[in-house]
Amino acid sequence: MLEILVNVELKALVKLKIPPVAIVFGRERVGLTNDELQKCHYHVAIQANPEYSSLNLAMAVQILAYEVRIAWLATQEESVNTAPEEQEEYPLIDDLERFLRPP
Repeated sequence: MLEILVNVELKALVKLKIPPVAIVFGRERVGLTNDELQKCHYHVAIQANPEYSSLNLAMAVQILAYEVRIAWLATQEESVNTAPEEQEEYPLIDDLERFLRPP
């Protein structure tokens, strides 16, 4: 399984909720230039097989999109767990009959 090394955890970044955010990917052949890297606040390195250490762009996008989605879902679960639980009442038979009665 590939491990993603990040300077700041994705989950923490998702919690910041500071728009706009851009995820910048380099070119498949040469990656990002030093000038482009200087403009980025955070860098991500995806570990891969040392014998063939580069991923194509589509694979890198897919892995990062998956990790960001999982981090976002984790924040949603936390907010659901902290929200007060509201139980919805089932309709009574009288309500159903009134609803289903023809006009």
